[in-house]
Amino acid sequence: MEIGSWADWVSGGATALALFLGLAGLLRERKKDRELSEKIAEDEHQRKKTELAAQASKVSSWFDQNSSSVMVRNASESVIYDVFVVLVNGRFQSDGTPLLVDEVGEMIRLVPPGQTASIPVPLPNMALSHYLVSSDLTFRDAQGLTWFRNNWGKLEKRDEDVFRHYDLEKPYKYADHSLQVF
Repeated sequence: MEIGSWADWVSGGATALALFLGLAGLLRERKKDRELSEKIAEDEHQRKKTELAAQASKVSSWFDQNSSSVMVRNASESVIYDVFVVLVNGRFQSDGTPLLVDEVGEMIRLVPPGQTASIPVPLPNMALSHYLVSSDLTFRDAQGLTWFRNNWGKLEKRDEDVFRHYDLEKPYKYADHSLQVF
């Protein structure tokens, strides 16, 4: 049995090295492709999320001390429905948990596009000096998605509608309100 010449050994080693480097390059390219695919998927997810929130991002609320009302502004191009406002202590960021004892909620059926609704809301017990009246807002957009904007402006999509989240009975008695154009 012959071992072979140095030329055969060098040639075989070079072939093995070339195969190893080719495989390493292929694995590196596959990793880059995978990372690029993940980035594209993440960008697509963010784009869809932004598209979903396009209308909701144009809806806001605030408490107006002069009228003891929550003002709901729909600056979008579509109607919003089942608009539920809750007074909360503005000194703390609300997470939208179901009503607490000192929170009061009112709902109106809809706010047309480009309009502001004034919803009279009974003031909560503000005997404590640290209470700062603020509002949470839950509504359904034209796509049928339910959104929550907390008293500090954070917007998030909800998986359950306002009736289920706050355990409200249907049919709900909607509050009286007036619409104003600003």
